[in-house]
Amino acid sequence: MTDKLQQITRELKEFFDAEFHTDFFTIIYGSYAYGVNTSDSDLDLVTISRQVTQDNRTNTLDFLFDMYTRYGLAVDDEVPHERKLLADYQTLDDAINGSGFERKDGRMYVPPVVKTKEFLHSNEIVMRLLVNALTGKNILVTGDREYYADRRKRAVENMIGFMFSIEGVESFTIPDFVRSLIGTPERHGEMYLGYKDMPAVRAYLAETFGAAFLGLIQTGILTHDTTAGIFHVRNPSWLGKVVG
Repeated sequence: MTDKLQQITRELKEFFDAEFHTDFFTIIYGSYAYGVNTSDSDLDLVTISRQVTQDNRTNTLDFLFDMYTRYGLAVDDEVPHERKLLADYQTLDDAINGSGFERKDGRMYVPPVVKTKEFLHSNEIVMRLLVNALTGKNILVTGDREYYADRRKRAVENMIGFMFSIEGVESFTIPDFVRSLIGTPERHGEMYLGYKDMPAVRAYLAETFGAAFLGLIQTGILTHDTTAGIFHVRNPSWLGKVVG
């Protein structure tokens, strides 16, 4: 972590500890978390709290825009900051359960990203950002570490189920799974699930989801053909529960 990011992290911790006190956590995600940020990179962060008030939103926006100015940080307001910087526990749980996606004919489906004002202000895009923030590489700045770890684990495991359903398959290798997360040449990155096609991102996804696949073997949900490196769904009822 660079000196600049360390100082930013300290300021974020001081502010959010005072603003929310308990029942919350704050994470930095995106390019700064992966260590691939440039001078043009915005600082992606989100705070999840049991309850979020209008005063919390006003105070957070005032603090962060002042910090952006002082540190010369780029600002990306394509999704309005008042929508993406703060979320409550219920919205997070809805996101983890796939409410940012659609169900069609018993399968999950990722609707196209259409950058209209309506879509960029919607709950759908907020929930998709939350899932990406939790399942991609992130830095826990402050807050309830146990709650954060529990929700992150659930998000990663549910994303595995989502991808089995989205792709309509019963098995994956880890490289194939990572390719599916990133998407296709025609539809990838922010136009799909938000994971950028970069070596650092691919390596992190392979490590994180690879560990989760192994964990799902221990719980009897998946099986593993170690010779071919293929993971199969052993418990279809789990997949049905995840997809809903």
